[in-house]
Amino acid sequence: MIIIALIAVIALWVMGLYNKLIARKNGVRNAFAAVDVQLKKRYDLIPNLVATVRQYMEHERGLLSEITALRSRAVQPGLAPQERMEIDNQMTQKLQQLNVQIENYPNLKANESFMSLQNTLGQVEQEIAMTRNFFNSSVTEYNTNIQQFPNVLLAGLLGFQPEAVLETAEAERSNVDVGAAF
Repeated sequence: MIIIALIAVIALWVMGLYNKLIARKNGVRNAFAAVDVQLKKRYDLIPNLVATVRQYMEHERGLLSEITALRSRAVQPGLAPQERMEIDNQMTQKLQQLNVQIENYPNLKANESFMSLQNTLGQVEQEIAMTRNFFNSSVTEYNTNIQQFPNVLLAGLLGFQPEAVLETAEAERSNVDVGAAF
C-alpha cells in the first residue's frame, strides 16, 4: 500500500513538473513571437526609410544596399531564432551607421516624411528592446526551472533543454563613433 502511494506521489510530481515546464517553454515561444512581431514592424519600415534617404544620400549607396540586403535575409521564412537575431544585430549596427551619416545631410533631417519614419522607427526600436527583455526574462525563468533540484533530475529525460537568451549586439554595447560624421 505504501509503495503504491509512493508511486502515485512520484507520478503526480512528474506530471506536475512536465506541465510546469511545458508552460514555461510555451512562454518562451510566445515571448519570441512578440520579438518577431516587433522585428517585422521594423523590417516593414526599412523600404520606406531607404527610399526616402536614397533621394538625399548619393554617397551612401553601399550602406543602403547592405541594409536592404539584410532586410531581405531577415524576412525569409524558416529562419532559426538565433539566425534571425544575428541578422537583427547586424541590422541594428547598420541603422546606427545610417543615423550617424544622416547628420551630414541637413536637408534630409528637415524632411517631414523622414522625420515621421525616424519617430516611428524609434518607437519600434523601444518595443523591440522591451520584448527582447521580456523574452530574456522568460528564458531565464524557464532555464532556472529546468536547472533547479529536483527538476534537473528529470528535465533532460523529458526533453527539456536550456534556451539561449538574446545577446545584445556589440554595436549596441559600445558608444557610436560620430567622429566620422564631422
